[in-house]
Amino acid sequence: MAKVFTLLQRREGWSWPEFSDYWATTHKDHALDLARAGFFSGYVQNHLTIGLPGSTWPAADGIPEIWVPSIDSLADLAASEIYQQGAGRDEANFTSGTVDSYISADSPEAGLTEISLSNPCIRHLLLLHTNSQKQIDEIVGCLDWCDQGQAPDLLITASATDPDIQCVVVSGFWPNLTAAHKGASAMAALLLELSDVYPVSAGVYEARTVVNPLTGKWS
Repeated sequence: MAKVFTLLQRREGWSWPEFSDYWATTHKDHALDLARAGFFSGYVQNHLTIGLPGSTWPAADGIPEIWVPSIDSLADLAASEIYQQGAGRDEANFTSGTVDSYISADSPEAGLTEISLSNPCIRHLLLLHTNSQKQIDEIVGCLDWCDQGQAPDLLITASATDPDIQCVVVSGFWPNLTAAHKGASAMAALLLELSDVYPVSAGVYEARTVVNPLTGKWS
């Protein structure tokens, strides 16, 4: 099993509600076609609720997560007619066209239960580039000083376009937006104090489960 995070920015001229509504309806249907065809067993749409104003961290407007059988199976998905005529073609209708994806090999995830049982749920997602195991260890040590919310996860991913680029994905779940924003802001500020760590995206998101990664059932 492998997992893919993709960073989406809304199409120029579109408001955030327009982007979110389109993604949650029209594009969701295209994604479900892929799930029905067996290309992935889990799909979560993370809709940006609030970024981190005043910080240097950018924020993706949306971050889809998909669970696929293997990293190799992604090539079959991308080459499929269902994708090319459906979700792939539709991306240009609501996104900027710039898409960055990060892939994680099979890793345990503390947040699966939260995603599966609470729909929607509030979480933080912080993504940052690193270039050494030492930096990853420093990130882990830094986060140990923080309130990371419930079911915190730290996943090591690689860029889909350049496997040599490592991206750490930090996730956790919260009871409300206020707590989530406070926690994410504190973590983001501390992480920026580390050397050679490059912010990619940070924000508080509403996670909407479309295909349950534990059961494979869709809504």
